[in-house]
Amino acid sequence: MQNLKVIFSEAIRLFEKSDLTSCARICSEILNQGFVHAEVLHLYALCLKDADALQANDYFERALALSPDNFTLVLNYANCLLSTNNLSQAKDLFERCTAAMPDNFDVLYGLAYIYNKQKQFEKSSFYIEKAISKHARQARFFVLQARMLLEQHQLDDALQTILAAEKITHNYNIVVTKGLILRRLRQTSAAMMCLDSLPDTAEVCFMKGCVYYDAADYEKAEFFLLKAIESDENYIDAHESLNKMYWESDLNAKFLKSYSNIFEKKKFPSIGMYLSYAKNLFMSGDVVSAENVIQRGLDNFGRQHSLLHAQGGIALSEKNYEKAFLLYKESLSQNSNVRYILDFASTSIRVGKLLLAQQWLDKALALEPNNQEVIAYRGLCFRLTGDIQHYNWLNNYDDYVSVEKLQTPAGYASFSEFWSELKLAITRLHKTTRQPLDQSVRNGTQTVGYLFSSPDPIIQTYKALIEPHVQNYLNKLPLDNHHPLLQRNTGRFRFSGAWSVKLGNAGFHTNHVHPEGWLSLCTYLDVPPSINKDDPTQAGWLKLGQTTLSVDNAEKPDRTICPEEGLCVIFPSFIWHGTIPFSAEGGHRMTLPCDIVPV
Repeated sequence: MQNLKVIFSEAIRLFEKSDLTSCARICSEILNQGFVHAEVLHLYALCLKDADALQANDYFERALALSPDNFTLVLNYANCLLSTNNLSQAKDLFERCTAAMPDNFDVLYGLAYIYNKQKQFEKSSFYIEKAISKHARQARFFVLQARMLLEQHQLDDALQTILAAEKITHNYNIVVTKGLILRRLRQTSAAMMCLDSLPDTAEVCFMKGCVYYDAADYEKAEFFLLKAIESDENYIDAHESLNKMYWESDLNAKFLKSYSNIFEKKKFPSIGMYLSYAKNLFMSGDVVSAENVIQRGLDNFGRQHSLLHAQGGIALSEKNYEKAFLLYKESLSQNSNVRYILDFASTSIRVGKLLLAQQWLDKALALEPNNQEVIAYRGLCFRLTGDIQHYNWLNNYDDYVSVEKLQTPAGYASFSEFWSELKLAITRLHKTTRQPLDQSVRNGTQTVGYLFSSPDPIIQTYKALIEPHVQNYLNKLPLDNHHPLLQRNTGRFRFSGAWSVKLGNAGFHTNHVHPEGWLSLCTYLDVPPSINKDDPTQAGWLKLGQTTLSVDNAEKPDRTICPEEGLCVIFPSFIWHGTIPFSAEGGHRMTLPCDIVPV
């Protein structure tokens, strides 16, 4: 026993010197001798967490079973789960720590970070503000707060927050975040000046590439994105941004070469690279190659949940619903995040397991009560189980869908004068030639970034025009503290996203919802003559209430709306919506969608 204690002390010394390989070897030898102690398991898990998170989690669990009240152990396990994006389980462990260490820096940061990732900004803000009150000189919390405000498009507040962090200290993360905010504010020169003050790391090169992409300087964007990948070939965001640019610019010869140049020579160093490459192959229509990449990932990393989940998505696309169901079920047994729950629940619906779907959707709603996709699928379950009363209560197209023409803003002689100027400004922003890979748009283009951050006066006039329109909608809503739309109505709002979509001939939107919205608004900017109220096929019309699942042959839209220029439609973000394909040789259907959330 004494010798084992001496050996374990040596393992601790090696760990403190960052010799994790030697430390792990000693821990393994101790455990193999039958000395199964929580501290040994804990140390072994810490050695493994960067190299093999799944195995590390197993040792953390074993240690926790022996020493459930060791909050240092709980905290380290929570941080390990956080590093692998297992947010739900990490959150539970961080919350366990709050009883013993309510003001701990890592606990507060972990909870703030998780709630921010889950878009629960009010809860994230609570922990950030508490942390700042306890750790006022910790700039890390100001950086997180700035990024949270940025996520909510509160750009001026984000900038003021990061300037407050600069008064505390001056470090790499602060400068990078400041550059990111300036980029979103479309202050290209200021963003580049900020980034030029830093060494050309992979992250800085990536951000420079993004700034140039936003400015439509694709040559410089390509240069810096390739430089980021050259610095770190595992830089997933750089690969994805580069290939998004190639795809939207119709540069097919270059598309996905950044992945294949690595993939054909050696193994990818991370699961994330297999997932990213496969995702882009899949979205571009090469399902067979995507499946091969995922299989390679499984061969190298084993049956890891994210790879199984991706394999399930491929099976789903091939309409092999039973296979998808089993793969989603297996991935969910390892990680119960809301994305996995939603995909498992929707596949359960497809294979006729409605009760199971409802049970999992209830769990998802508990984790993310404002997730509009969860609410949408619960609504579908109401309809499929014959609970039409609750289905109508949820969607209530008469009260919750507003269809009105916009008025002429002050300063313009006529609506057509204003509208022609707005059309011209928005058309200039459509700089790509192809639909985005990861959106519902088909045969069309989408503008880059947050539309309302544009300093263009005509765009700001449009924003000011629709604000009272939204306010009037909110003022008319009835009261119901149990309804997912009405219970959040504070009477105040902000825009959480704004963009433009231009559909060409045979263009359409696939049926979808906006998971992070609350209300969705769509204004019709340009409508070709082929889209009209006299068309019995309703080509180009907006359709509401039709899902993507095709669970029964009789599924039709609950409501259709004929677009016309200046028409503004508002509806809950959980209502399924899409566009009926249309023909318009030489013409376009252009819209100004945005998402709205309460404040």
